[in-house]
Amino acid sequence: MTYTIIVTGSPYDSQNSRSALFFSRALLSLKHRIDLIFFYGNGVLNSNLMLSVANNEVNLFDEWKKFYQDFQVPLYICINSSLKRGLLETEKSSLLGFKKSNIGDFFKLSGFLELLNSIQKTDRFIQF
Repeated sequence: MTYTIIVTGSPYDSQNSRSALFFSRALLSLKHRIDLIFFYGNGVLNSNLMLSVANNEVNLFDEWKKFYQDFQVPLYICINSSLKRGLLETEKSSLLGFKKSNIGDFFKLSGFLELLNSIQKTDRFIQF
């Protein structure tokens, strides 16, 4: 079975992100396929490479990075949600006078079209 997953929860205000991560790993271990994971609303905050957490807490940015490295599932972030939360890609950040992006390079900026195309071709759509 093939899935599309959307994450709407920020990394530390709810369990949404962590639950999506655990669920996604479980799906792949059971030989299901994930077409993409789309981060929307506060969910885009998972892509912020400047997240700083205490040593005794799980760093969800690092966990998503490891997930991507292990499984190569595309991780998309909504461009509009990103801009509203101060998350900038390299090109946009230089236009605004910043030196570099604050988005992890394994995340891709996207609009809803990518999400809608994925929903159309997959068996299940799950929201966290």
